[in-house]
Amino acid sequence: MDERIVTNIAEAQENEAPPSPPAPAERPPRLPEAMAWVGFFLVLLGYLIIKSYSLHWEVGDENIYLYMARASADHGVWFYRDFFFAHPPLHLLPGVLLAKFSETTPFTARLIPVGATALGAFFIFLLARRRTGRLAAVAAAAL
Repeated sequence: MDERIVTNIAEAQENEAPPSPPAPAERPPRLPEAMAWVGFFLVLLGYLIIKSYSLHWEVGDENIYLYMARASADHGVWFYRDFFFAHPPLHLLPGVLLAKFSETTPFTARLIPVGATALGAFFIFLLARRRTGRLAAVAAAAL
């Protein structure tokens, strides 16, 4: 009896067709993903166009922060020790890096907040795209 079961199992295995290879996974459509990125870049372009009207020196206290950053980068003075500074230290860090690696012009000075806003919108877009969807990600970046 045991031999017959073993024989029947062996015969059944011989008669079975070999397993077919798995079907290739369908690729998700690329158009909606591309449209989300196009929407993000249109939002970013609109923001840059709006901000381009403010690429000049402003009257106010903003220039003193650039002066403090330049003094820290060029002359080695330290905020909190050598001059009064009422903000956290990271507030001056972008200006110090700008003063170290480039010339401070109205254009480069205005790029600090514009660049920070664009970088923040990019990461909000990525997070919202993963959590909520493409359309919500573009809307979140626009906000």
